[in-house]
Amino acid sequence: MPPAPLPPGRPARLKWAEHFFKNLALDAFLALRRGRVGAGPVHLTAADTVVFLRLNGIGDALVSTPCIQAIKERFGCRTVVVADVQNHFIFANNPSVDHVVVYRKGPLGLWRARRAAQAFRPVAVVDLHEQLSTTVSLLAGVLRAPYKVALRKRNAALFTHPVPDLDPARHHVVERLAHLGAAFGPAGCPGPLRLAYRAPAAATRKAQDFLRTAFPGAHRFVGLNTSAGGDSRFWGVDNYRRLADALRADGWTPVVLASPADQERVAQALAPAPVFCSASFDEFAAVIGELAVLVSPDTAAVHVAAAYGIPVFGLYVAERVGHLNWYPYGSRYEWIIAPSTIKNIPFADAWAQLHPFLRALALPPPAPA
Repeated sequence: MPPAPLPPGRPARLKWAEHFFKNLALDAFLALRRGRVGAGPVHLTAADTVVFLRLNGIGDALVSTPCIQAIKERFGCRTVVVADVQNHFIFANNPSVDHVVVYRKGPLGLWRARRAAQAFRPVAVVDLHEQLSTTVSLLAGVLRAPYKVALRKRNAALFTHPVPDLDPARHHVVERLAHLGAAFGPAGCPGPLRLAYRAPAAATRKAQDFLRTAFPGAHRFVGLNTSAGGDSRFWGVDNYRRLADALRADGWTPVVLASPADQERVAQALAPAPVFCSASFDEFAAVIGELAVLVSPDTAAVHVAAAYGIPVFGLYVAERVGHLNWYPYGSRYEWIIAPSTIKNIPFADAWAQLHPFLRALALPPPAPA
């Protein structure tokens, strides 16, 4: 027999219970694993190893790359990133990352990640999370290293160098994570801070082949990213259809990007326009790297565009009070921020902002017909 469905409200209660017991476990762990506060800055040489902890999503990984790059360039040390199955590929092609350890959920996965990271004999462990994570706290606590660095959170007792966080209402998360450099002395993480990601060559070739085949002789590509992992960040097929028509009339070539989950509804609504869809994030990102402009909800795609230096027009849902939205750091952008769902953004309002933004980019004019 299949399991009985959960009664209404039970999933929320289970989530609350999971959160409660995780906090309880974390409190017990913190009581047992209190570290020592470091005196003076972290000292590194080119012979040392730094282990960076960065779990969670793709966007989280991308906004962490400037801090890793700055420390790598300043000290020339060996860098190891403990990532997870959702984001490890972001670091795999990064010249500032020497090794990647993939964490998999569960006690066995935690033990294996700890063993693999400890084998590099780190001199420093750096927590690249701006929010508290029980898993990351456990990893940071069981890894042995003379120095441990993190933004100051409830788990500060685990770290020799807890760094005061910058104001999240005024500073982008890239700047907040780069502020961890304060633990390494007055020079910190010297700028400029740039997101780092490049798709592998094979993915780039596939993206270029798709664009040549689907749009022969075309240029001035504007990507329309229709997928963002939630209904509150799906603008609606009618809005994307109208936007594609307006872009064509203005001399641009719209390129529609969709996740496998959204491909069918998007392709039917925008037919006969080709839709790029791939289960490979590297291929998806490689198409973004070939664009002139990206139009996208608030998702990892805007950070990929920032890594390539591609201008972005963002359709955002307001961040929680006291926190700045994660705009595409270091790239030109314009955005509209809706209070709860981007479905409420009228097409006319979006086009009224996007059209002058495109004109201001001073890109080459469309080729004569």
